[in-house]
Amino acid sequence: MNYKVSLDFGGSSTKIVCMNGNEVIYKGIIYSTSKKSAFDRSIESIKQNTKIDLTKVEYINITGAGESFFEDEYNGFRLNHIQEFGATSLGALFLADIDEAIVVSMGTGTAFYKTRKNEVTHIIGTGVGGGSLCGLSKLLFENLPIDEVDKLAMEGEANNVDLTIGDISNGDMPGLPEDLTASNFGKVVGNSEKKDIAAGLFNMVFQTIGTMTVMAIKNTGIQNVVLTGQVSTLNSCMRVLNDFNNFYGTNIIVPDNSTYATAIGACLLGE
Repeated sequence: MNYKVSLDFGGSSTKIVCMNGNEVIYKGIIYSTSKKSAFDRSIESIKQNTKIDLTKVEYINITGAGESFFEDEYNGFRLNHIQEFGATSLGALFLADIDEAIVVSMGTGTAFYKTRKNEVTHIIGTGVGGGSLCGLSKLLFENLPIDEVDKLAMEGEANNVDLTIGDISNGDMPGLPEDLTASNFGKVVGNSEKKDIAAGLFNMVFQTIGTMTVMAIKNTGIQNVVLTGQVSTLNSCMRVLNDFNNFYGTNIIVPDNSTYATAIGACLLGE
């Protein structure tokens, strides 16, 4: 068996992927801000959940911002350092089964890559991303888990707290629909419902990402957009970004296993 193992070290979580050739045979997530603890717990998770003999795996491929905490060997394992943006981009193309795309990596912040199979270029990044959602959710919803805030947001209406084109104009504005956001949280009041505030929060974050995505498309001419990262799987993500597909004609997609795109790419690039 040609097993490959990769660990993608993020800010607060580590994604585990084990592959046999091009088949993902195990994936998991370890939540820890300690990279060394996350490594040890990841190895234990692989041992408990797979039949892989790790003594016969030549390297553990490591990527993500946290890979810089390790040298070339740790706890008896040889480590292969994989550049994060290359891993994310290749993993995204692999999951979407396409040859080129704007890859949007939504982690703690958000990065945008112009990606072809043999060429990856970092376009731009923003600090608005999953960290923004989690941080603001803690402030607004008393440490409610982000997936619960997502459920709350799906019950709410962002336009109850966001100022829209229809709110500020007397009639249609050429080329702009009445429900288009003019100002995020521009209509919020002291007694706004929590579900609407939650919807407004997701609207603000994903509209920011969507706007930057449209600019990336205009600058590259690439129409396909692949979203990766844990927050890409939240229901509110495509609830917001589908408006960009409809209004701008973009093709923004979330492939299966988008959470693990970087770890999968590290396996494909690694030993």
